[in-house]
Amino acid sequence: MDSAFAPSNFSFGLSYSSHFPISLLQVIYKPPIVLISVSASPTLLTFLYHFYRMTTTQYVYITDILPKGKPWTAKVVVYEKSEPRLSGSGSTRYQKIVLMDERGQKIVATVYDEDIDDLKDTLLLSHTYLVSNAKVGPLDERYNRYGYPYQWTIGGKTAIKPVIDDVIPRAAIKPTFAPISQLQKHTSQDELIDVLVIVIDKGPKRNVTGKVKDNIVRDFGVINEDKRAITLSLWNSIAESEGKLIDQASESMPVIKATALRLSSFYVLDPEIAEAQNLKNWRANNMKFIAEVVAEKKYLVHDNSLNLPSENDIMSLGDVVSTKNVEKFLVRVGVVIADYMQKFYYMACDNCSKGVDAELSYEYTCNKCHQSVKAVPRYKVLVSLFDHTDSLDVTIFGDFAKRIMKLDPVKILEMSEMGVRIDIDAINADLLGTKFLLKIKKQERVSRNAVQVQYTVITSISEDTSSCHTPLSSVGLPVDDHDKEETSDKTTARKRLFKEDLTKKKSAKNKTAAFSSPTEE
Repeated sequence: MDSAFAPSNFSFGLSYSSHFPISLLQVIYKPPIVLISVSASPTLLTFLYHFYRMTTTQYVYITDILPKGKPWTAKVVVYEKSEPRLSGSGSTRYQKIVLMDERGQKIVATVYDEDIDDLKDTLLLSHTYLVSNAKVGPLDERYNRYGYPYQWTIGGKTAIKPVIDDVIPRAAIKPTFAPISQLQKHTSQDELIDVLVIVIDKGPKRNVTGKVKDNIVRDFGVINEDKRAITLSLWNSIAESEGKLIDQASESMPVIKATALRLSSFYVLDPEIAEAQNLKNWRANNMKFIAEVVAEKKYLVHDNSLNLPSENDIMSLGDVVSTKNVEKFLVRVGVVIADYMQKFYYMACDNCSKGVDAELSYEYTCNKCHQSVKAVPRYKVLVSLFDHTDSLDVTIFGDFAKRIMKLDPVKILEMSEMGVRIDIDAINADLLGTKFLLKIKKQERVSRNAVQVQYTVITSISEDTSSCHTPLSSVGLPVDDHDKEETSDKTTARKRLFKEDLTKKKSAKNKTAAFSSPTEE
């Protein structure tokens, strides 16, 4: 046979048979071998080669695909698929899809804007497709989870063909799930993990004010066969999209698969895998236990046994103050309110927490979020962090301030207007003996031609309690001139009390910090 009629990897097996007429072509082929039971001729071979090319697809593996390379087709199965989300600016819709080839190599593909709607019935989860000539571009190494340095962009012009017969079996998709007991260990090391859990409680949306932007958060109580319940928090666009999906689930306690936690996470409701069915069976046999967990809100109680950072990771406040060229620190500290005369709140936008000089419920257009909003009180509490080496004055906001004050900011405002003071001694007594493990960030800012060092508390990781706490009563006492003098004396005494526990004086002045500080200025 003339080699010009076929490529080198296209092999013909020819056998002459006088038992069949020339008009009967028995073609049996399975790439790359074609067996022809005919009397062959160059013309016939040319026809058969083109027939072969038209009826078979030559595809490559993911790792063979490069930017600006030759045209290609890959056979892939849809491994993960997120719900459509909005970009941080809110101007772009996108959807992340993880594809996997027959060798198990995965690739992240992205679909944008109107292409999401055009392809909504294409690339279905666990289905196999032939994808041709998608746009290939570089992938930021920070997001390279699968060892392939490129990502695909799939659009309306991308050729996609479903595979019906020779599919990549679902058995090839074998996820590995981390136990809940290891969740904090993994996330503290910024390692991406997958978990399979039952949603046992659904929290409402809440706003968390950050240094850069304001965030929407949804908290879900989850559990699995470990019998260890935790809170799984979804943020911003994921809270909106996947949170809505969980709300609309047909089951009151649905099973979800959460993958690539801490990155562009994927959440799959009721995944069609054997592990999910096993978890449903466990759920059915443990409904009494789950009901007890929900009733007691055990998933809201931090478990100190969950692989907290080692002691080597925790720094003293003295070292934090003196350390250069490091931005983030872990500290274990006590907390006390030393300033009895502060307001404990500020007035702010009810949408983005931007500070404003306005009365309660005053309607206005916010200068930051540009929305029509109302003025509401937000926490603003000056506290002192201290350990055996130093102390640090910190202004805290949000959830951590709520933990300290145990009073709603509206209640604090009402008490202030009525001349009723907060029982700070009771709050400090409640904090006595408790050590908080906090993650803080150090920043330098120039103000009035002077450099000020500020510390932002990124999160409160845990607290270690050595004494029982009693709830703080919301009932205060009227304030008169004598009370103001007494309060001032108590402030001085309180400062002296906690400073007696320090082994050295403050090493820096004008040190301030903020817990998820809103832009109040």
